[in-house]
Amino acid sequence: MIQNPRAFLALTFATPLLLAGDWQGERAEFRPEVGASLSKTIEIEGDLGLEEMKLLVGGQDVTSMIGQMEMSMKHRQKLVVEDTYVAVGEGRPQRLERSFEEISSNTVSSGSTMVGDQESDMSFESELEGSKVVFTWEDGEYTVVFAEGEKGDEKLLEGLVEDIDLRRFLAPGEVEEGESWKIEGGAVKELLLPGGDLKLRPTEGSAAMPGMETMNFSPSDMLSELEGTFEATFAGTRSENGAKVAVIRLALDGSSANDLTERMQSMTEEVAKQTGASMEITSFDGEWEYEAEGELLWNLGSGLLHGLTLSGELRMIMDISMSMSMEGNSRDMEMSQTYAGTQTITLTTGN
Repeated sequence: MIQNPRAFLALTFATPLLLAGDWQGERAEFRPEVGASLSKTIEIEGDLGLEEMKLLVGGQDVTSMIGQMEMSMKHRQKLVVEDTYVAVGEGRPQRLERSFEEISSNTVSSGSTMVGDQESDMSFESELEGSKVVFTWEDGEYTVVFAEGEKGDEKLLEGLVEDIDLRRFLAPGEVEEGESWKIEGGAVKELLLPGGDLKLRPTEGSAAMPGMETMNFSPSDMLSELEGTFEATFAGTRSENGAKVAVIRLALDGSSANDLTERMQSMTEEVAKQTGASMEITSFDGEWEYEAEGELLWNLGSGLLHGLTLSGELRMIMDISMSMSMEGNSRDMEMSQTYAGTQTITLTTGN
């Protein structure tokens, strides 16, 4: 027999509320306080080596004639921003202020060919570094402008992406430990190209190969729509640097195919100026494949991203068809290069 019916009824009705409150504390969801600021540092490191190469001249395979080739590329990119959540809507910032503290990139290529050893060290920079922009959610999309008091070329704002929080990686609803869900390819692309088109361009004098300094395409042009399997799994919670975080395991297996023919025209024109050779690229196709695993940490106290680590195997294939003439001699050439290696992405946060 129940000794205190009123207490029993109170407990009966309160229990679901208590459980719900506890569950909300475990769920990874976007819910920052208005006015909160968060520093985010994203670093991408890739190491690739030439795995296979094939060269046809006038339809004849001459790969063996050029001898053994060794090529390697080391790529490093870093983005540091300070985000302030000026206004918060449902599941997204209504108004976000972003300061670009650092935007840098460097690619070192080295190799051994029949004409000797070669090395290229290219550094990239962006005019956006040091500037501040404001994203505002209007009519179902974000608009972006320079912050009040800031001046800059409006073209620099084209292609910028607001979401560096990786909100689209979160589960669409309540999940239990061990439960998985799918991630959209567009969300994965935003991770691979953090911040969108940051207008990275070669610094003056850093290009060692003719024409490279005039290349006017960005990483976002080289990575278009992603296809594949992208999965996240809730792996419970843990304490990380004094914060309680939700742990989300990631398994990504994606690919992208791109036609960069038109984007290469400026490079071929510059090569002609510097070498005296006339070159026309009839096709330039690139394929990109990435299979990686990692984990995303979500701060359950602040309702914001805490960190991310992702590492895996990267493969790039470039198929080029061109026509080249020099001193009256004309040749049609086809070249295929396959590079393979690793890529690691880390994202850290701090106040």
